[in-house]
Amino acid sequence: MIFAVSAIVSPVLAECSRPIQVPFSVTGLSVMVKNNHYSGITPDFLNIVEAKSNCRFIYFQVPKNRQEILFENGKADLLITTIKTDKRDKIGNFVPLIQIRAMVILIESAHAEIQNLSDLLARKQLKLVAVRGFDYGAGYQIILEEMAKRGRLIVEPDVI
Repeated sequence: MIFAVSAIVSPVLAECSRPIQVPFSVTGLSVMVKNNHYSGITPDFLNIVEAKSNCRFIYFQVPKNRQEILFENGKADLLITTIKTDKRDKIGNFVPLIQIRAMVILIESAHAEIQNLSDLLARKQLKLVAVRGFDYGAGYQIILEEMAKRGRLIVEPDVI
């Protein structure tokens, strides 16, 4: 199968030998699902690609961590709303569509901003909640490891 995403940059048409399997998890405005209808930035973009190519996309909803497992095992063709990591580079080609990054959100606004890992570690009363399956690269993994060592990491199965 040959697949080329260039609907915005140039008029290259994709040739697809079969429907493209695209697992999604709900991620803010990037992907939303209501009554089995997918909308948001990423599905809207893929709908444009589909309209301008010979490719058809089949969407299905799974938890975020399952997306990568399906991709690794060849049961998904695209790994959407991710960033480039060494692990992902070994199993596929990375094409940046949108810029995403991890963000610290404080529930109580009385706290000063956290600028780096040292700030986070120094605030012993704070815990970090991370979503299972999200990977923002080596720096992010170091933060998770450090917080886990201190018993201050909570891993949730889903964004919601």
